[in-house]
Amino acid sequence: MGAWRAAIFSRKGCLLLVKADWHISCSGRGRAKRILRPRGRSELNRNEFLNKVMQRVNIPSKEEAELAARSVLAALADELSPDKVNALASRLPPEFKDFLTGRAGLGGQIDMESFISRIQSDLDLETWDHAERLTRGVFAVLKEAVGPRGLEDVLEQLPEGLQHELVTA
Repeated sequence: MGAWRAAIFSRKGCLLLVKADWHISCSGRGRAKRILRPRGRSELNRNEFLNKVMQRVNIPSKEEAELAARSVLAALADELSPDKVNALASRLPPEFKDFLTGRAGLGGQIDMESFISRIQSDLDLETWDHAERLTRGVFAVLKEAVGPRGLEDVLEQLPEGLQHELVTA
């Protein structure tokens, strides 16, 4: 458990204990309405992220899941501006954040076929279909990790085909 902030806030009869970087809203009836995750952080840690990738695409090892995740995230980051890459990275587990920081491309320059072909080449996969399945699996876990606001940040710079794949993954 992290340290609580020094201040305890009371508002409309609700006692709020606020952890250093967590935000809690109050219903006003003496109980917390909802607890939100820290801003800019993934709900998933590295192991959870990789386990979900393994489950989604039936990968037998964390090492292979990490290679797939890094390949897809790198290709995605290369399609985003530096600001969007940093926003995305801030919502991912630290190990991916460090990997993505400093990567950025022109944005909106690649179609879905080329994107998946890049994954196929990066991972030396035999079939395009396998690369597509890996990409969709990582996209699905990425959506869960970054949440709706993080997803919006990414989508606005992607070409339509990539937007569709990320949203429907």
